[in-house]
Amino acid sequence: MTDELHVVHVINRLSPSGGAEVSLLQSLPHLRAAGIRSTVVTVHPHDRGSRVDEARSSGADVICLDAPGLLSATARFMRLLPGLQADLVHTTLFDAGVVGRVAARMRGVPAVISVVNAAYAATVGRASGGRLAGVVVKQVDRQLTRHATIGVHALSHFSASAAEETLGADPHRITVVPRGRDRAALGHPSPERRASARAALELDDTQPVVLSVGRQEGQKAHHLLVQAFTTVVAKHPRAVLVLAGRPGANTSRIESCITQADLPEGSVRVLGRRDDVGDLLCAADVFALPSLSEGLGGVVIEAMAMEAAVASFALPAVVEVLGDSGVVVPPGDVVALGDAVLSLIDDPVRRRRLVATALSRFEDNYRIETVAARMADWYRSLSHAGR
Repeated sequence: MTDELHVVHVINRLSPSGGAEVSLLQSLPHLRAAGIRSTVVTVHPHDRGSRVDEARSSGADVICLDAPGLLSATARFMRLLPGLQADLVHTTLFDAGVVGRVAARMRGVPAVISVVNAAYAATVGRASGGRLAGVVVKQVDRQLTRHATIGVHALSHFSASAAEETLGADPHRITVVPRGRDRAALGHPSPERRASARAALELDDTQPVVLSVGRQEGQKAHHLLVQAFTTVVAKHPRAVLVLAGRPGANTSRIESCITQADLPEGSVRVLGRRDDVGDLLCAADVFALPSLSEGLGGVVIEAMAMEAAVASFALPAVVEVLGDSGVVVPPGDVVALGDAVLSLIDDPVRRRRLVATALSRFEDNYRIETVAARMADWYRSLSHAGR
């Protein structure tokens, strides 16, 4: 029997939504089955709807540093770390990456980092308050990657290239393991579930439904999808676009685009954050991803699992995931995106063929059990190398 390994996962917080949080939470029970004992350490206070109980029900201990700043959080984690007897510290997102890796370095525990967003420079610049601060923050991360990180986990080969270029990561220390999704947690599509989900949205089975899921931030570019949707409505006046995701910096722009597009009343439904994404995917004919940058696109994997046809901008990471199982168009090309969505609505035979291909890719590459097993193997290889 393989010896149990203790991995401490450091993350900003366990928010109710967000790809990094969902991926960690869904992986915990499967890591446990693979012989990995997990402790989750959150840097920031738990927010409303935090999924701490879900993490604990998976057998993980959860510790919140709840510190007023990164320095005090790092000090608290340094005090806690010896008592945790960790074999490895795994950090995700910038704040957690600083706190976790500095403390681990000081305590002699090997540390690794996940690179989850290919648009690193832009993301850090926004998070740190401007371009100059972003430059400083990026240099801090580069130094930590060089001197306090024994391995880098990238979600895609594109993210791996970004880590090498932006963080100066040694390519021999980068391992690509995609995110996985738990199909049991999403549930399985069925005609009954589709009818129930549509009824909840007050939609009938004859209406074309296009869905997009993601926080309302500039990177996700839902305003471009609203513009593209005019092409669909021109041919299918009863079509409905459903946008699910928490409000953010791009919310006002989305609302403005809806008004300017002069679409039929009720043809765009902005739902806010939802916990029933599986149901929404069952209701949809097409899942559309208008993002301008993605490290992987976990929601695309969910669409593949739930048998929703995918139309997306041709981002490198998304193309990696989809292969030939979706329709992709040049990034930012609103007309092409609208045409792609419309082509899927109008050709159910092609839609079913793409859905079958996507489901096969999901089963082969993105099942949470498969991904968790690969992560467990990586953890073991690094824990031995780091000692």
